[in-house]
Order: sequence, then C-alpha cells, then structure tokens
Amino acid sequence: MPSALCGRCKRLIFAKDAELCIVCSGPLCATCSADFGNCGHPGEDEKIRIIRERFAQKPEGGKTVPTSRTTIRESEYAGLWYHPEAKVVHHRTYKFMPAGIFQDFLTAGAECLEQNKATKWLSDDRQNTMLRKDDFDWGRSVWAPRVVRAGLKFWAVVPRANLIGQLRMSGTIEKYSDLGVTTEVFENETEAWKWLESLDRVTRAK
Repeated sequence: MPSALCGRCKRLIFAKDAELCIVCSGPLCATCSADFGNCGHPGEDEKIRIIRERFAQKPEGGKTVPTSRTTIRESEYAGLWYHPEAKVVHHRTYKFMPAGIFQDFLTAGAECLEQNKATKWLSDDRQNTMLRKDDFDWGRSVWAPRVVRAGLKFWAVVPRANLIGQLRMSGTIEKYSDLGVTTEVFENETEAWKWLESLDRVTRAK
C-alpha cells in the first residue's frame, strides 16, 4: 500500500489516510492536521491561532426559529429544505458525501434560491468530516458565482469542527465578502437562525 511521510512530524502514514496541508497540499497525519493544519510554514501557526479564536466566538441574535419548510432533497448524506416564511435555503450534512452527491445537493439549492428569489442560506456542515478537493474547487468556481447572481446576500454557516474545515471556511468567508455576501459563523443552527431572523427585523424597521 502506498505510503507517505507527514510533512510536519515526519511520521510514516498510509497515503490513503493522509490529510492535506492547507498551504502546499502536502501530506499530513491526522494529528498534525487537527492540531496545526500545515507542514510548518512560517507564520501559519499564528494565523491558525487567530482563526481558532474567531470560530470560538459566540454571536448574539433574536430568538425565532422557523418551523415551516419544504423538503428539496433528503438522503442518508444530507437534507436540503426551503423555509418559505423566512425565505431561507437550508442544508444539513449528515456524513461525508461521495463524488457527485455534494454537487447535486448544492445545485438543487441554487435552483431553489433562483426560483424563490431568496437571499439567505443556512449551512450546517458539522457532520461533513471531509470535503473533496474537486467539490471545494467546484463550489468556489461554479456554485458561488451562480448563487450570487441569483441574489444570495446572507450566509449563516455552522462549520466542520476540525481545523482544516475552519481554515477553508475562513478563506471562503473572505471570498464571499468580496462577492457582496455577508457571511457569519455559528456554533449551532439555533444561533444561526437567530441571526437570520434579526436580518428580517432590521429590514422591517427601515
């Protein structure tokens, strides 16, 4: 079975089990990936410390959690719904999505966003233990421009708990900010809904 050396601790690992350095995509063992996310590149550990602190913050918001929803997709991998009263597209990952599943779900969500002229999306990716690089790249190059054209303005995210997921989300937030999408990160769906509901209060007050 092919093997590789962890780029940080130099421990021998099976290539199939290797995680990827967030900077150079070199192989990392699971421990170094979870603790550091990189092979030891200068300045990266400090960046990661800052990102950890950012994702540990607890945002405040309102208190209403909508209950009315229409199911768009539902499988062992994820659920996708539309909340008509709140005009929110909402997905929740249950486990790692194989090739094709991730893109199918997000494409269906984009279609729902377009058809309903919705401007808000809630993503709960806590159970998505790993995102394939092809899916990550597709999300940035294909899905992101599509949902922005459709009118996405606010994105509430409950990210993966592991470090690699947080690092990728940090970069994604910056990209979507450049596209005009306000993105906030939350510990759970309840807090995310509070923020989305507060946006409606602000709109009504204007």
